[in-house]
Amino acid sequence: MTPSSSTPAATAPASALADAIALIGLPACLLRDDGTIGSANAAWCALRDPQAGTVQWPQLLHGHDCARVQAWLAAGDADTRIECRIVGTDGTPRWHLLAVHCCPPHGTRVCTATDIHALRQREERLRSRHAIQADMLNVSIDCIELIDLDGNLQHLNRAGCLALGVPEDSGFGMPWLPLLAEDVREAGEQALARARAGASARFAGRSVMPDGQVQLWDNLLTPLQDASGEIRGISASRARSPPSARPSGRCARARNGFRSPHGSAGSASGITTSPPTGCIATRPGTGSWDATRRGR
Repeated sequence: MTPSSSTPAATAPASALADAIALIGLPACLLRDDGTIGSANAAWCALRDPQAGTVQWPQLLHGHDCARVQAWLAAGDADTRIECRIVGTDGTPRWHLLAVHCCPPHGTRVCTATDIHALRQREERLRSRHAIQADMLNVSIDCIELIDLDGNLQHLNRAGCLALGVPEDSGFGMPWLPLLAEDVREAGEQALARARAGASARFAGRSVMPDGQVQLWDNLLTPLQDASGEIRGISASRARSPPSARPSGRCARARNGFRSPHGSAGSASGITTSPPTGCIATRPGTGSWDATRRGR
């Protein structure tokens, strides 16, 4: 099919570009100064109807995308991209990535279209799966966290957001340790190091909930391994401990109201009182607490 010409008096550079885009398999067209379609190659014309020749944006785009794309094109920005839906010959819209390239020396703009429909569908499935998994985690009254190997918080369920004072729409990505009370961060750091090495570890904590109630937590860090056994991340769960659960030793004193040597309780991001540094389990999975004295 012969590409159509933008105007009878097409310039030599534009004519040369029209000949050039006719040789590539990727859908491509030349744009006029106002963003409308000038000449197009056969692959571009085939997006809609090869027999109709070059059609303009309103006939080519999905109704919800037309105004947005036309405004983007009219802005005249070079070397930019936008995702939109192009309606095919059977009336079915498919997602495409439109890219505008400015060709020197005359600044003629060439627009190409890349089919990304399969990629968008996969992204939608991943988003749907992520939403379902998030809803499942939000059912739990325990605080459930996902931490990457760099120690950054990747996900937190609703109970965890309430416990740590993290907004649900924060996007996460922040370092995990600073979310703990200052006087328990060493224990958390040691547990994190053990989980990175492939072992589970737990430590005690206590936080003040938004309603002012004090909540005791049994913190458990578990490495997450793939099918080959490689550690990909760390799961941190904070199970609510009943007030009747009274561990002995330094951890018991901590849960009953630990105060720093300066007479004030530790606090950080909603956690106001936590066990002293070094209160960390050395026997994962036993449910018992081993208080060790460090640096003495």
